[in-house]
Amino acid sequence: MSEKISKMTLLVTLAVAVLSGPVALADANDGELFGYRLGDRYIVGPDTSAFMIGLGGHDAMRVVADQAVMPDDFSEVQILCTVGSCQIGAISGIIKPASQQEAIETADRYLRLLRRLYSDWPARNDPNGQIVTLRKSPYVIQVMRFQMPLEVRVNLKFDRDAAENAAWTAVLKRESERYQVEARRRLVEDAASKGLK
Repeated sequence: MSEKISKMTLLVTLAVAVLSGPVALADANDGELFGYRLGDRYIVGPDTSAFMIGLGGHDAMRVVADQAVMPDDFSEVQILCTVGSCQIGAISGIIKPASQQEAIETADRYLRLLRRLYSDWPARNDPNGQIVTLRKSPYVIQVMRFQMPLEVRVNLKFDRDAAENAAWTAVLKRESERYQVEARRRLVEDAASKGLK
């Protein structure tokens, strides 16, 4: 119990000191980030902004989170979810820095924070230094820096080798297939209603 309390105290203390704003990094050890948990269902509201994306040949949905709890420097949180039940497979906080230098400093600041909080998660840098991955199955945290568009992302997702990822991917495939069948049916009905064959 005291280890959990001290880790939470460290999280809050570091986050306030490092981020200088309201903080909402949940415990990634539990699959939580920005007020959302991997594997949970995202509740779509009437004002939810979402768009379809392809993911490994399957349809998925990227949602701009309505109720994200995030530090002030984040512009939005996006949720990757399945098209039917909206089961969450990844959580991404997005920062839009004003310059390349600010992007580097912001990514470094979050990386230092995450390495301190998750010191038992092995880290790996990609060859070009744009992505740093911390992995402790069943989860992966990534700090990503992009130049086009200029942004920094803090992601939490399932480890590709974890059983949780396999289960989420199975739901993604099943719901994507149903979505594609329904889309084709609607297309045929629409064409028939217009007298097309």
